[in-house]
Amino acid sequence: MQLKIVEANCNGKSWNARLTLQNVGRKAVRGYEVANIEGYEHKTNVESSQGVIASEGILLAPGATKTLDFAAGFVDGLSYGKPTGSIQKNVFWIKLVEYSDGTSWHESEQNPRSTVGRPNKALQLTARLACFSSSLCPSA
Repeated sequence: MQLKIVEANCNGKSWNARLTLQNVGRKAVRGYEVANIEGYEHKTNVESSQGVIASEGILLAPGATKTLDFAAGFVDGLSYGKPTGSIQKNVFWIKLVEYSDGTSWHESEQNPRSTVGRPNKALQLTARLACFSSSLCPSA
């Protein structure tokens, strides 16, 4: 599986990104989960994910690509009443892949995250990790 950022936009306290997930392997995929961790000036390690697992059939045949849209942030700039500041970094990675033959790959099977909020180097290479930073995002 290969994950790429196609487009990313920020307005300080919120962001959106369009990614592509491509099945570069030989097995058909029936499910996946892609996760991300956001870092703001005053709040770090905000983790979320999205995914799909089909009950039957194939979601991504070998060579097929799927577009994923992510968006998040703190519109009012507050989290539990405390300021978050502007988005500084957002890291995406593949967390889970389920194949149509019944086998699966999970993030922890490769190597668990070595530190909170940051996938380790082996996982980054496996998942073709992509990120964008605040240098692409002007502050609001």
